Amino acid sequence: MKIYLAGGMKSGWQDTVRRSVSHHTYYDPRGHGLVEWPLYSAWDFGMVAACDWVFGYFEDTNPSGFGLCGEMAYGKGLGKRVIFVDETSAVNELRKRHLRLFEWLADVYFTDLDSGIDFLARLP
Repeated sequence: MKIYLAGGMKSGWQDTVRRSVSHHTYYDPRGHGLVEWPLYSAWDFGMVAACDWVFGYFEDTNPSGFGLCGEMAYGKGLGKRVIFVDETSAVNELRKRHLRLFEWLADVYFTDLDSGIDFLARLP
């Protein structure tokens, strides 16, 4: 499977996913090296279009989640399947209300990264 990794760029969670489940192909926006917003966004949306699943991870270190939510919505609009791991709603009532749409939009929803990784491990 081809998996697009949507989420924060600073904690290294993508490396944890890749190490834990190595039998998939991952599209990781940290690796493209682009710095200009239009090129960066074009790469992101191109990889979302090319993937089978969008794996969206919303953690506390993600400053806003706008990019993550946009990538998940774009993927869903293209008919991609979406995994949403939301670790912020359990501790932030405002985020919980704002992210409810993405909980419903997702094909699968988890509240911790390990559960999302376990799901990926079961995909062929």
